[in-house]
Formats: sequence, structure tokens, C-alpha cells
Amino acid sequence: MIKLIKYEFIKKSKLFLILLVSSILANVALGLIYDMSGIAIFLGLSPIILGILYIYELIKTYSDALNKNTGYMTFMTPNSGYKIIGSKLLFTLLVGLIFFIGYIMFVGVNGLIIVIRNFPLGQLKEGFTTLLIELNEVAKQLLNMNIGDVLLFVLMILVSSIVFTLTVYSSITIRKSLFSNTKYGGVLSFIIFIVLNLIIGKLGELLSRGVNLDYTIQQINISNNINITYPSKYMFTLFMVMIVYNAVVSLVLMISSGYLLEHKINL
Repeated sequence: MIKLIKYEFIKKSKLFLILLVSSILANVALGLIYDMSGIAIFLGLSPIILGILYIYELIKTYSDALNKNTGYMTFMTPNSGYKIIGSKLLFTLLVGLIFFIGYIMFVGVNGLIIVIRNFPLGQLKEGFTTLLIELNEVAKQLLNMNIGDVLLFVLMILVSSIVFTLTVYSSITIRKSLFSNTKYGGVLSFIIFIVLNLIIGKLGELLSRGVNLDYTIQQINISNNINITYPSKYMFTLFMVMIVYNAVVSLVLMISSGYLLEHKINL
């Protein structure tokens, strides 16, 4: 499995390098041209652009493996379907983690530059505290959340994107394995994708009722403390329930897709 993950990283190494260089140049250019506003624009837009690119590339990687001749090589290697789908999932997790850490580093470097420019060396600690409070104020005004809630929200989006990606993988796998001789495979894959999402959404609704998430959401509206900088109590409960649910759904999708790749695939 490690070799498969390594192979995926080698295939995407040029894209990662281009992405890194482009991000640095965009950050520097916007910072020089628009100063603080430019940095805010970069930090606000880059997660959206990265998220779209992240999902597109991961879907393309799996689709090409099943539908293009170059991808057949993966299934000719002495690896089980579980290893293949597991390696792609781990690759997904690692890429998401790298993107998340990379974004945090960009936030940290920009914050460090702002503090150094505006505070003497002897007041750096005070400068970072001030910066954290100001970032918290921005998060409160724009999103009605504190900065800790925002970071937890980003983590939930990452886990949700994995569910989305695995739902697409499962749709392609089901069509390619159980309905391999069916015409209009792309349309059928899309229909399967819609059905899977309806099932996942319905199960999520049942879970929401089971753990009484409506009460949690009401408490967020009533008493959530957005003045603190770490995740507030009710936001933490809400996001953690969603993160755990998405993690369980991801595991089920991965195991079922691995079984189909192992026993039913027809390339």
C-alpha cells in the first residue's frame, strides 16, 4: 500500500510544486499591492480554490484508473481491491492534511510578518495576542463564530470532502462492477451518486434526531460564547458529531468499494 501511495504522490508532485509556487507568488503580490487587504483576500479565497482543486483532482485520479488504459496498470499489480481503495483514501487524507497544514503555515507566516511590522521585538508576545484577538473579531463579524470554531469547521469540511470523494468513487465502482455492460455509464454513475447521497443524508437526519442536534443548534443561537478563541462548547459538540458521522460513512464506503474492486470489478 505504501508503494501505491508513493506512486500517487509522484504522479502529483509537479502539480503540488506548481500549486505551492503559485500560492507564494499570489500571497506576495497581493500583500505588496494591497497590503493588509491583499493578505486578507489571499487567506479568504485560497481555501475555496484549494478545496475545488482538491476534489477535482482526486475524482479524476480514480476515474482515470477505472476508465482509461493507463489506469489498468494499477489493477495489474499484485494488490487487492482493498489496498487500492485504501491507498487512494490514505492519499486523500494525506493531501487534505498537507493542504490544511500548508494553509495554517501561510496564516502563521502572514501573522508573523504583520506582528513584526507593527510591534517592537520586546512586545512580540503582546503582538501575537493582539493579532489573535483581531482575527477572532473578524471571524465573529464575518461568520458569527470564533476563530477556534472556524478551524474546527475547516476540519469538518475536510472530512466531508472525503465523504464526497468516496461517494463519487463508490458510484463509479458500482457502475463499473455491477453494471459494466450498461450503456450511458456516466449517467448511471451520476444517478447512483444521487441515490447514495440521499441515503447518507437520510441517515444523517436520523442521527441528528437521535442525538438531539436541534437542541444543540438552539443553544448555539442562545448561549454560544464567540468571544473566546478556542472552540466553544455547543459548536464543538455539533462539529464533532458531524465529523464522527462522516468518518464512519467514509469507512463504510471504503470497505464496500474495496469489496467490489476485489470481487466484482470488470475492466
